[in-house]
Amino acid sequence: MSRKLKLFFTISVLINLLLVGTLAGFIAKCNYRPGPNPDDMAKLSPAGKALMAETFTKSHDELGDIFKDARDARADVIAVLEADTFDKSAFDAASEKLRQLQTKIMQRRVDTAAELAGRLNADDRKLLAEWLAGPGGRMPGKYFPKGDQYNKPPNAPAPDAGGKP
Repeated sequence: MSRKLKLFFTISVLINLLLVGTLAGFIAKCNYRPGPNPDDMAKLSPAGKALMAETFTKSHDELGDIFKDARDARADVIAVLEADTFDKSAFDAASEKLRQLQTKIMQRRVDTAAELAGRLNADDRKLLAEWLAGPGGRMPGKYFPKGDQYNKPPNAPAPDAGGKP
């Protein structure tokens, strides 16, 4: 093989790898479903699985515009902070807008939890409670095992300077 042909082949392989990686990332992002991870969903009853999947997907879809607005508001706060001169009134306005959007998001999450709790059976409600008690509303499991640093009871001692409880 000539040197030019080897170089062309190498570049072609690298471009194909880049395209495959980009496609895989796109597919993974498109298949995102809000709520507990699949391992935790397997613990639910079939009716609970269907109800949680439907409710979380509906809630996530309804919040799409608010999430976008919150990202934009966060960018506005950052822009005010990064400006050459600090404008306190602009900062107050931008941060208040962000706070209001975060309150809307949290209220929708509370409403979703209440809606689910009213429709789930007792065992599935216990799993929902475990999921909501995890860090950021993540069910303890594969990524956040029970008893890790993020799942300590409220009265657990704080870690010392060495990071040990």
